[in-house]
Amino acid sequence: MKIGSKIFSLENVKIKSKFFKFKDFPDCPIKSPLIIPFGSISLASEYNYSLKVKNNELEFLLATPKNGSKNSSVKILPNYKDTVSLNIIGFGSVDLELWLVKEEIDKIRASEIILRSHYLSVPSRGLILGCRFLNLEQQKQLLYYSSQTDKKDKWSPAWRDVSGSMIACAVLDTLFHGIPKGRHKLVENEGIKIDWNASRREIVEQIKIGWVSRVAVEAPYRNFGFGSLLTKYLRTVAKKYRVPSANYLEVITTLNTEKAKEKLNNTSRDFLKEAGYTRINELYNSSRTLQSNYKGEKMLVPAKKLYYYSKVSESDD
Repeated sequence: MKIGSKIFSLENVKIKSKFFKFKDFPDCPIKSPLIIPFGSISLASEYNYSLKVKNNELEFLLATPKNGSKNSSVKILPNYKDTVSLNIIGFGSVDLELWLVKEEIDKIRASEIILRSHYLSVPSRGLILGCRFLNLEQQKQLLYYSSQTDKKDKWSPAWRDVSGSMIACAVLDTLFHGIPKGRHKLVENEGIKIDWNASRREIVEQIKIGWVSRVAVEAPYRNFGFGSLLTKYLRTVAKKYRVPSANYLEVITTLNTEKAKEKLNNTSRDFLKEAGYTRINELYNSSRTLQSNYKGEKMLVPAKKLYYYSKVSESDD
């Protein structure tokens, strides 16, 4: 029997990996556990949770701050998914799907992309935004187009993969293990009042800042705008689909010293600036970073860090 629209306030909520567990209601057709995107809730105890059910089906799973208003609720389910178009200069428009990862196979795929395409290892936590082609023929055509250019990492198996699976991903997390120097500039530029003597967690909560820990694009699809697209849409995810919700995002990139200077002097492409992020025009010290050679072998090279940030709002989409 259909029960119309009803809201259930959840009790005994427990979250483990992608499993959202709660005490079942006898008259609620939605039963525990629910599958949610990996990394979508990191401060579970600070939120109240509710299910909105309509016609015996889940309409929303909402998280509301215990000290906030209903207007600040975050939508955990239904899962974020969007269809977008990307115009590639010299090629044309391609149709893509962006989604938050909640399946193991997609998480493994994202890990493979990061291993092949990023200088850092695969993170153990974080919300994963994936990107794939909706039109397989467009993917085949772009793959051929890309093969005619001077692309690097020809060793990558992505050159032979046209399966329609994930081709790029970005990971959204929270940076608690340090206070990057660029964050001081963000606070100064935005006029945010901060108690710098507070703990790292408290500082993060004062700014309400999320961290883009990884952006990785398979070799054939680099320098076409996929990284900019992902970091642009992460603003929507950070504001509306992540617990805790964020007002700002920060990105710290580590480049070999020569490339870092080129970015700073605006003599090379900057996908984060193209996505609307503000770059702090300073080079920060870094230990040496790993860089792949033409065989895919990792080498340590001198490096510098660059810091970027972006403000997010309800209108970001």
